[in-house]
Amino acid sequence: MRSMKLIPLLDGTWVSATALRSDTFFATYEQVDIPTDLGFSLVRPDATRSAVRRNLYADLGVVNCDLVKVRDEILRAHYPGQPKSLVDAVTHLRFLYWVDEELSISTYSDISGYTPTPENLGR
Repeated sequence: MRSMKLIPLLDGTWVSATALRSDTFFATYEQVDIPTDLGFSLVRPDATRSAVRRNLYADLGVVNCDLVKVRDEILRAHYPGQPKSLVDAVTHLRFLYWVDEELSISTYSDISGYTPTPENLGR
């Protein structure tokens, strides 16, 4: 069963448990959509509406997103010289806003080359 392509991804492909990438996540975290432009492998949300199917995917190795990994990719996407569309920027801000309690401001200092200051935090 682990070799059967049972897991539908947002990009339209189907993968097996044996082919899962380490960054294959459910597409939402606490009902907040994970931005789709960060390179993660996300399971289609409509495929996880059923608790039975969601549990099957979890048993096959799909996990909830790693918030720090998602946050890091969002911040990397906005380094100087990395232009983003307004839609992507809004999606990123929405995600960070809704998971803010999970990601304390101190977690922003562990990114190489990024140090929070009043200027870059908008304070």
